[in-house]
Amino acid sequence: MIPQRINLLEGEWIDNSYRTILPYFAEIDIPIFRQVTAPLTHLYDENYWGILRHQDNHILLDPTHWYYNDDVFELYVKKISQSHSLSVCIGDPYNERPNQIELPCFEEKLFQRTRRLANIVKNAGNCKLLSPVIRADSDLQEQCLSYFIHNRAFFDVYNVYCDLHLDKKSTGILTSFLKSVLSILDKPVWVMRWAIPCYDERIVNSHILGSVAPYISSQKKACIEMVKIFETLTTLCNKNIKWFFTGLHKDAYNSLSKPVGKLRHFNLHEPWNHSHFTGIIDSQGNLKEEVFNTLVKLIQKYNDTTFR
Repeated sequence: MIPQRINLLEGEWIDNSYRTILPYFAEIDIPIFRQVTAPLTHLYDENYWGILRHQDNHILLDPTHWYYNDDVFELYVKKISQSHSLSVCIGDPYNERPNQIELPCFEEKLFQRTRRLANIVKNAGNCKLLSPVIRADSDLQEQCLSYFIHNRAFFDVYNVYCDLHLDKKSTGILTSFLKSVLSILDKPVWVMRWAIPCYDERIVNSHILGSVAPYISSQKKACIEMVKIFETLTTLCNKNIKWFFTGLHKDAYNSLSKPVGKLRHFNLHEPWNHSHFTGIIDSQGNLKEEVFNTLVKLIQKYNDTTFR
């Protein structure tokens, strides 16, 4: 299956509401892909690797590989390369760096593993190698840009995350950084996390109070932001971009409980944050109709698709 301009992406964010979400897309002929973090604990489990072999998978490296030696890493990557997946991504290395590894040593290991991963994956067939995550994070831009300068030839696609609140400042940070990366070496861009946090209900749980609360947009405002960032990045990339919508779940916010982190790049001990409000189903189990309708309009406009 070939990705279109807009696609759906299953992953670790999927929950029990997924079965109620899919019927809403029943009349839309839109590709559905799956992102899988291949666990190192299954390294010697041949049954697992047999099941994993699927050409529509996007494979994400297990971040615990940083704790293993190079021989284990090479065996692990060879197993992944035999899965015939659509793509493989090294993940979000600078946010995954073990505390006990000093930055210079980590960067040397990162460069080595990038090259080894690229050699193994590209020798395995048609699997695309995705870059480390590109997101609106000004603290890591200098390190990441240096990484892309030295490793620009190894990736097939730049991997962008766009699933948090993007105000004017954050949008500027993301577009500026992506523009710098593209100027180093122009490549296709895949937005592998695309969702927009929004909430129309009254937030009654005190754990939401604080710096995050003002940035949870209403559906109406979120839809404007969603279209704006879509058009901004599409123009920046000269239309050489594909989007993977990841809001295929219910909001994790619950007024009767404390927050639980759902995605690995969020701290499990944080209060309610943007990641808990990115579902296309709100916390009461209702479809966010404005978000859904906006997504459908974008699909109608940009995908080469038909509606059943």
